Amino acid sequence: MGDEGGGPGHSPEPDLPTDAAVWSDPRLAQRTLDGLDAHICVIDHGARIRLTNAAWRSFARAAGEYGTGTGEGVNYLEALAHSAASGDREAQQIQVDLRELLQGRREVVRHEYPCSTPQRKLWFLMVARPLSATRLSRTPVGAVIAHVDITDRYEAEQAATAIAEDLRQANRAKSDVLLAASHDLRNHLNGAQGFQEILAQTELTAEQRRYLNHSQIALQQLQELTRMLVELAQLERGQLCFAEEPLDILHVMEQQKELLTLKAQQKDLDLTVESGQLEVHRFLGDEQRLGQIMYNLATNALRYTDEGSVTIRVSGGLTGPVLLEVMDTGSGLSEAERRTIFDRFSRGRADVANRAPEGLGLDLAICTELAAAMGGEIEVRNSGSGAHFTVRLPLKPLHRQ
Repeated sequence: MGDEGGGPGHSPEPDLPTDAAVWSDPRLAQRTLDGLDAHICVIDHGARIRLTNAAWRSFARAAGEYGTGTGEGVNYLEALAHSAASGDREAQQIQVDLRELLQGRREVVRHEYPCSTPQRKLWFLMVARPLSATRLSRTPVGAVIAHVDITDRYEAEQAATAIAEDLRQANRAKSDVLLAASHDLRNHLNGAQGFQEILAQTELTAEQRRYLNHSQIALQQLQELTRMLVELAQLERGQLCFAEEPLDILHVMEQQKELLTLKAQQKDLDLTVESGQLEVHRFLGDEQRLGQIMYNLATNALRYTDEGSVTIRVSGGLTGPVLLEVMDTGSGLSEAERRTIFDRFSRGRADVANRAPEGLGLDLAICTELAAAMGGEIEVRNSGSGAHFTVRLPLKPLHRQ
C-alpha cells in the first residue's frame, strides 16, 4: 500500500496561494480584466491609455492598422481625432462626448458604431464611465472604456426589420387585391340587385316569389360580406376616415333598432334598447361608425341566441366614457372562445345548437379596430347564461343638448 495521501507515482498538488496572497497580488486587476469578453481600456485624465485587457489587445492585432494607434501609452482622444479626420463621424462624436466625460460634465458615454475588418463588418456598443480617485471626488482621474461586440444582435435586428418590411409589403399587396376584388364584386352584386327589383315588379307565382325572396336574402348576405371585406382592406391601409361631427346617440340607437327588429322577429327574440342611464345624448363623433359597432355586436348576439332576448344599453358619457353594452341570453362563451373572439376570421360559438359557425368571422374584429381607432376599447364576459359585450368610447359631449 502506498504512502498516505497517494499511491506510487502520485504527485502531490502544488501549494495553493492563500486568500491574502490572491487579493494582494498586483496582477489581480489585470487578470480580472483579461477574463472579460468586452474590449476594455483604462485612460487617465489626459486620455492616455494606461491599461488594456486581453480582448482589447487581441482585437487591435487582428484589426491590423486599426490597432496600431490604440495600444498602451497612446492618447485615445488623438486616436479618435485621427479617425475623425479620415471621415469617421462616429469617432468625431465619441471624441466630443469623451472629452466632456473627462471634464466631469457627463456621467456616461454610449455609442453604437460599425467597424470594418478584413473578414466582415462588425458592430460595437461603446460605453465609457468616469474613474474617480475617491467616492466624493467630482473630477475624474480618467475613464473606463468598454467596447462590446453586438454584431449578432445588430444583424438579428436588421433581419427582423427586413422580415417585418416584407410582411408589410405583402400585407399591403393583399389589401390592394382584396380592395380591388371587393369593389368589382360589389358592382356585380348591385347589378344583380337591380334585376331582382325589376323581377319583383312582374307577375310571379307564389313559388317563384318564394325563390326570389330566398335569392334576395342570399344577395343581402353577400353584400354584407363584401362590405366587411372592403372595410377590412381600408382599415389595413389606413384609408378608413372618421368624422367628428355632432351626433345624437338616441337617434343612432333608434336607427339600429329599426334595422335589427326584423332579424329579432325572424327568430322570435325580444330586442330591447335601453338609454335610461345615458347622462347626455349629443356628442362629437362618427355616427356611421358608432352605428356600425352597435349593429355588428347586436347582429352577432342575435345570431347566437336561439331563445330569450338581446339587449342594447347605452350609458354614461358625461362623467366618463360612453358605455355601449350588448347582452344576450345565448349559450355564453368558453374561456378559449373569449380569448379569440375578437381575432380576424374567428367564427364564434360553433357549438350553438350543433350548427356550423356563420360568416367570415370579421364583424367583431372590425368592431375592435373601429373602437380602437376612435380611442376606445371593447371587452366581453359571460353574464348569466349569455355573453355580455362592453364598448368604452371617449366621445366628447356637446354642451348644448
